[in-house]
Amino acid sequence: IAEAFAANPTARAAHQQLVQAQARVGQAKAQRRFQITFNSAASGSNATVNQPPPSRETFGTLQNTIIVPLPVGRKPSMVVRQADEQLIAAQAQLQAARLSLAGQVANAYYDLLRKQALLRIAQETLNQAQREVGAAQKRNSAGDVAQTDVLQAQVPGANAQADVEKAQND
Repeated sequence: IAEAFAANPTARAAHQQLVQAQARVGQAKAQRRFQITFNSAASGSNATVNQPPPSRETFGTLQNTIIVPLPVGRKPSMVVRQADEQLIAAQAQLQAARLSLAGQVANAYYDLLRKQALLRIAQETLNQAQREVGAAQKRNSAGDVAQTDVLQAQVPGANAQADVEKAQND
């Protein structure tokens, strides 16, 4: 089951959805916290001017921005709750994929056992038919039965041989 789970595309997709849902929960919880963003930009330049002293001047600017998002109302907690519910849904999908795959593996296993049993039965039937043909041939050699009885005994043997080949193919 573990090997099938690792190779099954549906199970792998369900596992990926679970990982993504876990990431969304963390992201939603991070947005609920107090956050500060600081942006700064500075520039400077030198220039020659056509006026008496000083004939060279330096110009500069500095710009700072502070952004402080504050959670407003219940929206952040609802986003976290939604992410939690999506995580629960992803966990359920993963569990459903596991159960479905386990059922498929169990069905395949019992189908194999059934087919192996049918093969053993077909082989036993063939062996029995071959014994009957041998007995009919001995009785024919002794003059006890006609050649048609030997031919009649060969019919179940041919059918049993076909059943064995079918069971081996299955």
